[in-house]
Amino acid sequence: MLPVTVYWLTLEIFFLVAYVLVLSQVLLDVLRDRHLGGLAQALWVFFLLLVPLGGLLAYLVARGPRMAHRRKATVLDIKVATPEYVRAVAGTDAAQQISIARDLRDDGTINAEEFLRLKTAALATTA
Repeated sequence: MLPVTVYWLTLEIFFLVAYVLVLSQVLLDVLRDRHLGGLAQALWVFFLLLVPLGGLLAYLVARGPRMAHRRKATVLDIKVATPEYVRAVAGTDAAQQISIARDLRDDGTINAEEFLRLKTAALATTA
């Protein structure tokens, strides 16, 4: 009798984990969809929580075929935005740093020794 109980428990856990994974993907799709209004998003979430299996199947039938396209568009947007973000956060390149240091030297804010140290540091970061 014990092996049958373990078998059913294992099967129940498997389906529960599968359901939670699919539900999380559907909820993420609902909340990330830019073309779905706030009220429609709230209704889908409410429906998914009120009628769990029925709501999930209804969503997969109604909007499931486009889930991959929406995810692909999101990934593409992130891929395009990442280099711009990195450039903005990274700051200036070596030539700009040397130019700024030269301006500071010309204004008398730093001396020639400090300029050479900044120039060496700027060139070392690019190598």
